[in-house]
Amino acid sequence: LFGYALISRGTNQLVCTSQFISKDVLAGAAPLTAPPLLSVDTHEELLPSLVKSKFDHADPNSEARLAALTDSFVRTMSFVAASTNDDKVITLGLDTIASCSLLPTTVSFHLKKSSPLFSAITSGASKSNRAVFSVFYINADMKDDVEILQANDSWFTLKSCKSATSASQVAQTLKKCVSFQAQVDRWEDTEHDMSVVLASCSDFKLQPNCGPRLVMTQGLRITQGPVPDSKSVSDHPSFEDDEKLKRTMKPNPSPICLLTATSADGKMFGLTASSVRIAKVEPGIFSFNVQKSAVFRTALGFQGTYVNFHFLKEGDISTAEMFVQKSEFAKSDVTLSPLVTKSDTENGWAPIVSGFSGVVSRVDQVLDFADHLVYVCKVLAIFGDDPETLKKNALLYSQSAYITLE
Repeated sequence: LFGYALISRGTNQLVCTSQFISKDVLAGAAPLTAPPLLSVDTHEELLPSLVKSKFDHADPNSEARLAALTDSFVRTMSFVAASTNDDKVITLGLDTIASCSLLPTTVSFHLKKSSPLFSAITSGASKSNRAVFSVFYINADMKDDVEILQANDSWFTLKSCKSATSASQVAQTLKKCVSFQAQVDRWEDTEHDMSVVLASCSDFKLQPNCGPRLVMTQGLRITQGPVPDSKSVSDHPSFEDDEKLKRTMKPNPSPICLLTATSADGKMFGLTASSVRIAKVEPGIFSFNVQKSAVFRTALGFQGTYVNFHFLKEGDISTAEMFVQKSEFAKSDVTLSPLVTKSDTENGWAPIVSGFSGVVSRVDQVLDFADHLVYVCKVLAIFGDDPETLKKNALLYSQSAYITLE
C-alpha cells in the first residue's frame, strides 16, 4: 500500500489528510480538492512518516472513511430519562456508557454541552441539588419500538416513551429493562462541544430474565447482543452496588482495541482496552479509561502525547491476550508497520502494529475521575484495512469472553 497526504499551512495551523490506496488506484489519480480530515496543532517537522508522503493528492473520502470506521464501532443501546426543574421529562438515546470506578460506583459518558439533558442533569451548585436520572438498557424484544434519529445529541428514541410526561412514567414503561439511577458527581468540558460526565450509580434493577440487549452496529443497524448468562446477571439482596454495577455492564458487548504508546525513554507499550468510546456528538474524538495503577498509564504523557487505536477483529484474540498479559513489548513480539519509523517513535509517536485498521491520535485532555484517568484524544489520521472488512467481524468482549456478532 502507498500512503499519501495533503499538507498545508496557514494561520499557524497545519492541516493534513491521509489515505492509503493501492498502486493501480494511485496511477490513475488526478489532483483533487476536498476538505481535510482534521487539523493538527503541531509542527511539520515533527509529523510522522505516514503524513510526510510525497504525493500531492487530497483524499476526497477522508471524512467518509472516518465515519465508516466510527460506524463499525458496536454500541449497546442505553436510554436516559431525567426530570427538569419545571417537572417535564427529557429522554435521550445515549452514546456508550463505560464503568469508571467500582468504589465508589461510577460511570462516565460523553454528552453534548448544548443538549437539554446536559442542562437538566448538571444544574445545581452541588451534587445534592442535581437531578437524579435513570439509565435503561433496551431489551432485544423492543426492536420495533426504536426510532432512529439524525440529531447529534441523540441517536435514537423509543416510540413508547414519546408521550411520557414524567420520568416515573418512562420507568413504568421500561420496567422490564435493566436499569439504574445516577446522579452527576462532576463533569469536564473538553475543547469541543462535548463534556465527559462522571455520575454515581445506585438503585440497580438487574432483571435476570430480561434476555439480550439491543446493540447498534454497522451503519445504524440494530441487532441483539449476546444472551446474558443468568448466573452473571442474577440479583441478590446481599450484593453491594459495586457487584451490581459489574453485573449490569457485563453483558454489554464492548469493542476491543489495542492501544499503543511510546514512553519518554523510547520504549513501546500496548494495552488491550474495552473502555474505548467514540464520541458521536463530536466526530473524530475518541476516549478511553485507564486505571491509575496500570503499567500502560506510565507510558502515557498528558496533553500533546500520542496514542494509536487498533480495531481488533475476529481472529485477533492472541493479540488481545498478549497485551492483557504484558504492557511493554519489543519488535520481535509483533509486526510493526513502516508507516511510523524508529525515528518517529524517538520523537514520541506511537507505533502502528501491522494488519489492523485504526487511527493515529493526539491526547487533548486527561481527566482525573476516581481511581481512573480518562484520556480524550483527537484523530489525526486513519491507517490500515478497508473499514468495510472491520464492520463484519469486530472483536468484542462480553461476560468474560471474546465474541463476535452475526
